[in-house]
Amino acid sequence: MRDCSRIAVLSVALVFPLNVFGQFRTTPPYTHSENFSHSSSLYANPFIEQIEHYPQEKLHVSTDKDSYIAGDTIWLRAHCADAATHRPVAASRYVYVELRDDRGSLVRRIKLLSRDSVYSGYLPTQSLERFGDYSLTAYTLYMRNQGPDYFFKKPLSVPDAFQKIIMLQVFMPLSMK
Repeated sequence: MRDCSRIAVLSVALVFPLNVFGQFRTTPPYTHSENFSHSSSLYANPFIEQIEHYPQEKLHVSTDKDSYIAGDTIWLRAHCADAATHRPVAASRYVYVELRDDRGSLVRRIKLLSRDSVYSGYLPTQSLERFGDYSLTAYTLYMRNQGPDYFFKKPLSVPDAFQKIIMLQVFMPLSMK
């Protein structure tokens, strides 16, 4: 009985360190900035491999204003970044920008070319048929494959110039009249 307990304790003492030390990696963990190679590691992570080979793009578009008068020009600038690392990505050559009215119908679409990792351009509002709320939508062809949930969207308004003058007169203090 005594010999059996010694053998059991000895076998646990020998097997336990193997399980603990078997959990450690002999190679450093993979970082996103390194070049990934299939043959370099037996511990390849398929998620990291997917991100490395097919980066998910994220767009941010800034405009000069949020509200425009009919006839104004919407000046815009877009930046494209990797969604995982937030580093600039130059995978797409063009960014497509659409202006849609409040009914969702397409009013105008332009294509912006990348210059030094920045996409810039303008949308004229002279051709707008009506005043109201609009939506600015921007995407790349890679983002289009993933669906409209991944598009950049920004609300814009184009109020009637006559309404704007009336609102200014209503809110103007009496001392300024």
